[in-house]
Amino acid sequence: MLLALMLGLLTTVANVAGAGLAVVEKNPSKRLLTNFIAFGGGFLLGAAILEMAPEAIGRGEYMPAFIALGYLVVYLGE
Repeated sequence: MLLALMLGLLTTVANVAGAGLAVVEKNPSKRLLTNFIAFGGGFLLGAAILEMAPEAIGRGEYMPAFIALGYLVVYLGE
């Protein structure tokens, strides 16, 4: 539980820092924005795969199907 709290706080700090950069940098380059979006997506994906997926899989035999279904919904929605 402490790890989840720490990751949540880290995510909050990263979001605030990103918002601060958006305010300070009035006209950011497309490359800078792309890099920050890729980093944020990678961070969230890593947190989901390394922390949440193993916990969910341990809670029931049908959980991998729900994880795959959730991924499919996001993929099709994009």
